[in-house]
Amino acid sequence: QEKIELGKVSESLANETNALITELEEHSRKIGQLEEETANLYAEQFQLTTLIGQEQSNLDSHKVQSENYERELRQHVNIKKTLELEEKQLREQLAAMKEKTDENTTTQNNLQVSLKELQDQIERTNRELQEQE
Repeated sequence: QEKIELGKVSESLANETNALITELEEHSRKIGQLEEETANLYAEQFQLTTLIGQEQSNLDSHKVQSENYERELRQHVNIKKTLELEEKQLREQLAAMKEKTDENTTTQNNLQVSLKELQDQIERTNRELQEQE
């Protein structure tokens, strides 16, 4: 009877041992999965860190380019203002030249009329002199 008891105890211990071994294998498998997931997360974190670095570099580059464009724009605005001022001055000069040209034309016309009158008077005087002779 003692042997039967020992057999039962032994069988019970074997069953418990098998259950514990099965549970230990399951825990080991879960640990393996968790280690794999951890490795994947580290790899993803590395990729994201690298990507963040690249994007930060791109942002810095775009900021510099944006500042360059703003400086260029300010230069173009200043050049435009200068050119507009020069254009205004040239238009004023052109208007003054046109006015002077108009005055000169009027003066020339008046002089031509006066010249014609003088020529006519000289002709009359010459005729009168010829008639008196």
